[in-house]
Amino acid sequence: MFVAVAAGQAGKAVGAVVSNNLLAALGLCVGGLNFFILAKLARWTIAQGVYFFLAVYGLAYVKAMGLRFFGFSVFAILMSFNGIFTSLSLGHKFDPQFLAAYLEAYLWGTAINIAVSMLVFPISSEKELRQTLIASLQHIETFGMLISKSYLMIIDEEERQLRDNLAQAIRADFGSLQQKLEETTLEINWSRWSLD
Repeated sequence: MFVAVAAGQAGKAVGAVVSNNLLAALGLCVGGLNFFILAKLARWTIAQGVYFFLAVYGLAYVKAMGLRFFGFSVFAILMSFNGIFTSLSLGHKFDPQFLAAYLEAYLWGTAINIAVSMLVFPISSEKELRQTLIASLQHIETFGMLISKSYLMIIDEEERQLRDNLAQAIRADFGSLQQKLEETTLEINWSRWSLD
């Protein structure tokens, strides 16, 4: 349960927590399937090892696609490992009660995570999106001014360095804005700009 609370990234915006925990629950489903397959392969330890390697490799590739998939891959890998550990500790047998107990513990952690995010620390990702957008627009304004100076050939070396750094910052802002926008779409926002 504690792993679920830690991997669910509590303390972030509500949309981010809900998104991360839904992906984590999907990871639990994939991991539960791996648990079942690995527990059934317990008599053939080499086949179990090969399947575990392929499963972890695939899940690591999914994790490499972005931090958004951290909970998904961690839970799927942990459930897969639990399938091996449980089957070996039970003498190469599959016991569905252990699978149900693991799933229940992780789902309780996920539920706690979402409840704390919504009831105790309700941070709106809409507000974070606005703040990130303002910072990005300030970067673009300064960058535009420095580009104009570059075309007029009145830019000095310090401003040239600032222009190059702002180009990198604007690229990073784009990724951050995309992430905040994805988080905001999962939230129900009631604001003065809403259409309702």
